[in-house]
Amino acid sequence: MTHLSYPRLDRSRAQKLVSEYQLLTVRELASYVDFDIVHAAFYPLSIEHVSRSRLEMIRVAILDVAIRHGFPELQGKGGYVGFDQDVARLLVDLMEIVPSEAMTEDVWSFLSLKVMPDVTAWRFPARLSDDGTQSATWKRWIGDPRNAFRRLWIRGYSLGTDLAGVLGEDNYVAIFERPTIGGDPRVARRIASWMRDLNRADERNGGSAQDIMRDAMKRLRRRYGTTALGALSDQQLDDIVNAVFLAAVEATMPLSVA
Repeated sequence: MTHLSYPRLDRSRAQKLVSEYQLLTVRELASYVDFDIVHAAFYPLSIEHVSRSRLEMIRVAILDVAIRHGFPELQGKGGYVGFDQDVARLLVDLMEIVPSEAMTEDVWSFLSLKVMPDVTAWRFPARLSDDGTQSATWKRWIGDPRNAFRRLWIRGYSLGTDLAGVLGEDNYVAIFERPTIGGDPRVARRIASWMRDLNRADERNGGSAQDIMRDAMKRLRRRYGTTALGALSDQQLDDIVNAVFLAAVEATMPLSVA
């Protein structure tokens, strides 16, 4: 697979754009799309830069997903779940980004504020607070780890397309809010697989999947204090994660009455 280097937008310029964009509507921001990579900054030692046509392709694909999920009209609570799931599935293949660069704030600032400003504003509407300061959602616009697209790429990269689009937002937050867990794709995939199966069981029978997940995550964090999970074989890791979730099921499910 080809690994591409992406243009960067430093934080000072990104924050300036955020301040400007917050005063504009989603429709108005469509005219601020900018594919200029000739004058953009790249990592100095990068070998192959992303092309303008690739950036245009990424925009078209993400915009198509957004339109299917109601863009440009703002959605209510839960109205963006499908968008997040679909974009998480396609970003890794679309971007072919150097993984180390995908951890760089400036890269995602460029994508969010130059290539996808209207979709970013649609997904995370940001306006000035009553006191004139920037609203909390501005971190979703710059390349912060909670960025509108960075967090979705991480899901796709760590979990794969089969698991990146099947869980709820709370599930993904539980996995990725702690780098020791979400930063290891092998661990993240195993947890996501359990969460998917627990959610399906809830849909069929009703139950306490969320309680089980919370208990299992606590148990797993404790295991990190005594075991280097990243050094284990796949089978050893399977055994530990399975044991943690089975213990959580036993501790959480109500006792049956004879």
